[in-house]
Amino acid sequence: MNTLGKLLTMHELKAMPSLFYKGRIVSVNLMRQYTDISQENVDIYEPSVSIPLIPEEPKRPPTAYILFYREFLSKTRSKEHKKLNVADAAKLAGAGWARLSPDEKNVYIDQYKKKVEEYKKEHDKWSKYLTPKVIYQENKRRRLVHEHKLKSAEKKLKLKLIKDPSITPPPKTPYAYYIMKRMNDEGTEDIGLNKLEQYAFDWEKLTLEDKQPYVKDLNEETIRYEQQMEVYRNLN
Repeated sequence: MNTLGKLLTMHELKAMPSLFYKGRIVSVNLMRQYTDISQENVDIYEPSVSIPLIPEEPKRPPTAYILFYREFLSKTRSKEHKKLNVADAAKLAGAGWARLSPDEKNVYIDQYKKKVEEYKKEHDKWSKYLTPKVIYQENKRRRLVHEHKLKSAEKKLKLKLIKDPSITPPPKTPYAYYIMKRMNDEGTEDIGLNKLEQYAFDWEKLTLEDKQPYVKDLNEETIRYEQQMEVYRNLN
């Protein structure tokens, strides 16, 4: 019997009420949920299960426009405009953004770029916690918490699980590969609604023969994805 097994046995004999695990004191029932020897269907929920195994994922920084909007909103909601609703504020902010000169917009764009660099550094640090085993254990904890909250929730709650960054993204659609090629050919990184509508219109005009290269891309990506997922499953 390994050390953890002995500790669990001691607990069953009422000789040990809790354990110190990863820098925190947790109950043995919680340890069972986080180890391979635990029961698959744990029906005991404890407050300590709310303790995350890893820090919260860093949030993406707001865009240049959102940075401007927040500043605009704080200035606009003066005493005379303290009852300004969100819809009206958005209209005023949109008009104010449109009036800015390129140099004035660059102030917010530079702020955004700086925040992106900070976000990348923080996210890289956070990613180091993400081993396949830790992701599995943390997602299991989140499911337990979610199931417990559902019992008393008045509305449907969304379950947010951690995605393993080492897993290859699933293959896209032929249309998606077509858009990617168009963006690459045109040197475009960001496209608006009008551009998307144009791409959709052009895609519909293509013949089945014209679409075959993108179908081929899908088939190749599907094979590659399945092969890499098979390797991932065998490793974990």
